[in-house]
Amino acid sequence: MTPRALRAWAALALLPALLWLSAAAPRAAAAPPGQGGAAYFETAACPFDPPANDTVDCGYLIVPEDRANPVRSLRLAVAILRSRNPNPQPDPLLYLSGGPGDSALAALDFWLHAAPDLRADRDVILLDQRGTGSSLPSLKCWEFQAVDAALRAQAPTPQESVSLEVQAAQQCRDRLTADGVNLAAYNTAATAADVKDLRLALGLPSWNLFGHSYGARVALTVMRDYPAGVRSVVLNAALPLQANWFEEAAANADRGFNQLFTGCALDRACATAFPELARRLDEVVARLDAAPLVLSAPDPATRETVVQWITGQDLLRGGFDALYDTELIPYLPLAVAQISAGNAAVVEGFATALNSGDDGAREGVWFSVMCHDEAPFNDPAVVAANAARYPRLRDFVLSDSTLAVCAVWGAGQAGALETTPVRSDIPTLVIAGEYDPIHPPAWSQLAASTLRNNVYFELRGASHDAGFTPCGQALTAQFVSNPGVAPNAECARALGGPAFVTQATINPGVYRLASRLLLQGDYVRAVPFAVCALLFASALLYWPIDMLRALRKHAPRAAWAARWLAALVATLHLAFLALLLIFIINTSTSQPYLLLFGLPPEAAPLFAVPWVALALSVGLALLAWPVWREGYWSPAGRVHYTLVTLASFGFVWLLLDWGLLPS
Repeated sequence: MTPRALRAWAALALLPALLWLSAAAPRAAAAPPGQGGAAYFETAACPFDPPANDTVDCGYLIVPEDRANPVRSLRLAVAILRSRNPNPQPDPLLYLSGGPGDSALAALDFWLHAAPDLRADRDVILLDQRGTGSSLPSLKCWEFQAVDAALRAQAPTPQESVSLEVQAAQQCRDRLTADGVNLAAYNTAATAADVKDLRLALGLPSWNLFGHSYGARVALTVMRDYPAGVRSVVLNAALPLQANWFEEAAANADRGFNQLFTGCALDRACATAFPELARRLDEVVARLDAAPLVLSAPDPATRETVVQWITGQDLLRGGFDALYDTELIPYLPLAVAQISAGNAAVVEGFATALNSGDDGAREGVWFSVMCHDEAPFNDPAVVAANAARYPRLRDFVLSDSTLAVCAVWGAGQAGALETTPVRSDIPTLVIAGEYDPIHPPAWSQLAASTLRNNVYFELRGASHDAGFTPCGQALTAQFVSNPGVAPNAECARALGGPAFVTQATINPGVYRLASRLLLQGDYVRAVPFAVCALLFASALLYWPIDMLRALRKHAPRAAWAARWLAALVATLHLAFLALLLIFIINTSTSQPYLLLFGLPPEAAPLFAVPWVALALSVGLALLAWPVWREGYWSPAGRVHYTLVTLASFGFVWLLLDWGLLPS
């Protein structure tokens, strides 16, 4: 919804860190530097090590910042992912990322590993659009980091939030303009010209475009202004030029939430587990708005603990951002129920995600593009009136500072052409997601309505990322391979609604353990676990052999029982720890979002094991008295036994402290 979309719940999924790259170098010879501001390509070394079975070339596209006055050049980072086919098709696929302001190069991991069919026969090119990612200059507004910290430490009204963000935007504007940046030159038409220049600079007679979200608007603009050389186009979650983004924002968000409520109500298991989901969400939002949660959450950047306020509006924002992600949607009813019930890990995880939100990387480009291309055609009075029609979302919508920032940003204003439908006969595949809360299927249909040679698919159960789902990838691969033939719709017909998750072993400590160890790398906190595990392992390695010797020597029964009981306790603790780690690792691979709540239902019996071990540890403690009084074993053996006994009690205390066992 806002330029600083939090993507809060997605951040909880133990996903790989984004790759920020500086460039990529093609097989084709770079065009020689042109005269009078002409664009050209400059090869550069890649600052990363691609997988052994992949080839990624690197470079910069050099273009004028302002083609009407070419006195300043931009360096646009490009990565070319070579097809594994030694004889690829001559027309690669260019990926245009969304935002506006998102980095295409940050999606390198997806295009390398998650989209093999799309690279089976052709190269894939990633372009960091002007001002984004690794392109230079960067329009990153780091001033927003301080604003985010201030907003997290209070429960601001929409007016207070907008005021702070306008101040930060003014500071960013002043800094960028002092550096010579022409903020009015960062818009969709200029990016479309960059796309055309990249094709020519690489010497490509034709290529295919894949535009995601705002990137679909860039692709539409290329189809309008520079259709030559465009063989086919894929539009995922399209943003048509004629849509009024701000005026329709409240209705689109409301539709996304209602799609969730309806989907759950139509699913028997979900409806039974989470009846009246909409009412439940409204209740918890109202409760948190009236009495925000104030808790301490780690800041992933500094690893320091910071004060975090969680309001109902924060919850709505997190839910809205979660609706972007097809894989996360099935967990949303469970999330609402658990937050309503006060599940500490869900709330803590949400706060951690808020802290790990945007660092200002996309603000500058967002404001330049939206203030130039979109804001002039949206009436603030209509935006406010439409927001008032949706009480649940009113404050959330009105907390978007973009229109207020546009009054001071200085991005200029587009002409009427930028709100006129694009008409084209270029073969186009249009993909929409049923649950998309920001670019609804109606917008994709609107974009397709003026494209004479289009194929449209709405994927059930999918959202803003529909084109990246397995079915979306299959449709794209088929279409790009043969744009003259409609893709086989079998995968789309086979799709059902989300497979809502209604059962889990709710355990607040699982996410805390997984996030601090796997996400934050806080291994120091794991040292006590490691010490206990080493003591248990030492008991298992040494004591069975020693006990067999004791049997031959007819050792006292108390000594024999003490060590056998200690070995059993150590086995139980080690088995619990091993199985817990196996469950976490397997779940992080198959159902990563489930870690936010705990583990799969079949893990429930596992958490009884430490209690059984604790009960047996009482026997260890009682046997310690005769062990020391009678002087069984050597002094070192008695100390070892005592340490193992203490480790058993300490291990259970650690589990309680981490929230892995109910207290």
